[in-house]
Amino acid sequence: RSTPRVGALVDIWSTSRNGFVHGHVADVDGSEVTVTWNDPATGAAMQKTLPARHAQLHWPGSAAEPVTAVASAPWGVVEHPYKAKTDVEVWSSSNQQWLRGKVEFVSGLGKVYVVTKLPDGSPASKELEAGHPHLRLFFRPVCAEGTKCALRRDEGHLAKCAHPFDTDYLEACKARGHEPVQPSLHGLFEWVDADNSGKVSRAELEAAMPLLSNLSGEAMHLSEGAWKALDDDGNGAVSFNEFASWGGPRLGLPLGVQHLFRAGSRGSFCCESPGCGIFGCPCDGFKPRTGSKTQYIRQSLGGALKWSFGGGIGDMCESV
Repeated sequence: RSTPRVGALVDIWSTSRNGFVHGHVADVDGSEVTVTWNDPATGAAMQKTLPARHAQLHWPGSAAEPVTAVASAPWGVVEHPYKAKTDVEVWSSSNQQWLRGKVEFVSGLGKVYVVTKLPDGSPASKELEAGHPHLRLFFRPVCAEGTKCALRRDEGHLAKCAHPFDTDYLEACKARGHEPVQPSLHGLFEWVDADNSGKVSRAELEAAMPLLSNLSGEAMHLSEGAWKALDDDGNGAVSFNEFASWGGPRLGLPLGVQHLFRAGSRGSFCCESPGCGIFGCPCDGFKPRTGSKTQYIRQSLGGALKWSFGGGIGDMCESV
């Protein structure tokens, strides 16, 4: 690898933009480089001299790369999970404890700049190599109640603790030594059923729309027609059978009801009504419906989709 050269491209951290901006090397003096760039806010010419490996310099990786590159860093860091605004913890030797912080920026050479607060509330900052043992990702505590959490409508609790279906749930479980609850339609139904009634009301389903939208990857809303299609027996609530018939083809989650069945037993709410209609259900109450294959699949999936054989799934009749 060669040393930085005059005229080489380099990104430098701009406090006015709160991010990196493009610059050029104007001078090289041993291990230090002088960088010039235009201030994004005012357009004024700026200049700064820094060590070539300073965290505020991001080298694009070329002949201009400094001799001391990422691979030669003390902790052998090449790839790391840190990026701006990532929640982290840094070890404070003076206080002998881990402090919660947030990544301000990361240099191209694997240095992480963290802002935090000391126990007395005063602000502090620290710069560490990405692989330094005094730096680690922060993971929220895991709620032990899982999908049956009594506080699942408490915004403060939801922000503090990780729950099933949160994007950081599995990583939090691994970091905290918890056995994760595997995502399933049954677990999702338990989560949406906030009053633990065994049925999902329209209000409960509407409250769960942001989560369902996130899981499906598309925006969902509960229209009048969609609710009527879901509540196909018209009793004003959605059973697990109805919920799974709707959610199965949309969310791609397993049923998660194996624990409800015993060998030779038909004792589950899934089988309480004749002819379980959940496609792929492991209970022995599942029976093919009479009529054509098209009619059978439409009934099994709650009649919420149009199907065309030979071409797969067609357009949705009603988007929930």
